[in-house]
Amino acid sequence: NKLNNLLDVEQELKREEEAHAKCIEQCFAYKSELKSLRQIKQQAEEYKSNFANAEVRLMEIECELRKSKKQTMHQREEIKGLEEANSAMKQNMEESLEEEGIHERVL
Repeated sequence: NKLNNLLDVEQELKREEEAHAKCIEQCFAYKSELKSLRQIKQQAEEYKSNFANAEVRLMEIECELRKSKKQTMHQREEIKGLEEANSAMKQNMEESLEEEGIHERVL
């Protein structure tokens, strides 16, 4: 009976040692995974920072683009006004020359 008890205790001890070894292995695996996750977290934070910087730069560029479009529209209006004024001046010159009897076109 004592022999059976000793055998039972020995088997129980063996099971406990195996379970302990598995726990130690699992701890090392978790430690390795944690290290990997820390690196991934750091990369994610860098990507997040880069994304935020890119977003800010995009807004700056969009603002510059809007300003450029407004300037272009303003310049087109100025050019149109100058072309109309030039055309009116040409027409006035032609009319004045016709009144004076000169029939040549001024370009």
